[in-house]
Amino acid sequence: RAWISGMGIKAASTRQVLIPLRGALELAINDDLIDINPLDKVRLQKTLDRDAYKAEYEVDPFSAQEIAAILGAAQGQARNVFQFALYTGMRPSEYIALRWDSIDWTGFKAKVERSRVMGISRDELKTRAGRRLVELRRGAVEALVAQKQHGFLGGGLVFQDPATGEGWDNTQRLSLFWAQMIKKGKVRYRNPYQTRHTFASTLLSTGATPMYVAKQMGHTDTTMITRTYGRWLEQEGGVLPD
Repeated sequence: RAWISGMGIKAASTRQVLIPLRGALELAINDDLIDINPLDKVRLQKTLDRDAYKAEYEVDPFSAQEIAAILGAAQGQARNVFQFALYTGMRPSEYIALRWDSIDWTGFKAKVERSRVMGISRDELKTRAGRRLVELRRGAVEALVAQKQHGFLGGGLVFQDPATGEGWDNTQRLSLFWAQMIKKGKVRYRNPYQTRHTFASTLLSTGATPMYVAKQMGHTDTTMITRTYGRWLEQEGGVLPD
């Protein structure tokens, strides 16, 4: 519990970090090395503080004017990665793990099949429905085309940390660039996960069905969509449909 709380990362990222450890402990049980999985006694909601959850799940999407200000203040690879995030709704751990061979340039789709946490790419995703095909809207395609000059011919990860030329180690590092963009664009700060909320709420307000949004977001059904974004179902107007 001390180790988990001491990592200082968000709840979703903590779950990703624990996946391989939990699996290793399950193998130890099967091999009769231990009797129980100690992680079964750890409750994240009691171990992590409220901020670990609040920043992820409090829906506070960006308006069209704010999106224009953010992207207008960005440049280079930082602009590419966040523009892609706004137009796909992918989780930060998913788009920093995206590889060039997962892009379908003919069908304009991106295959979400892995996540990247603490600098390590893993095939595990948050849910089984997380393994999906995301439709690439115009803004996402433009971001990918602009990013091509940064490693497309070599394959590998699509998005790179401009300071290192390597893949993003974690979402905390990503957040530093995000904060700079927000400040430069003079937009009220919200964390990078709000790009996902912005995508979902905008699709709903432009007439997309909850099931379509659920599939794009990686949910098995519409329960999470209607509960989290219900108030946008009756609104009109948005900026991300193309």
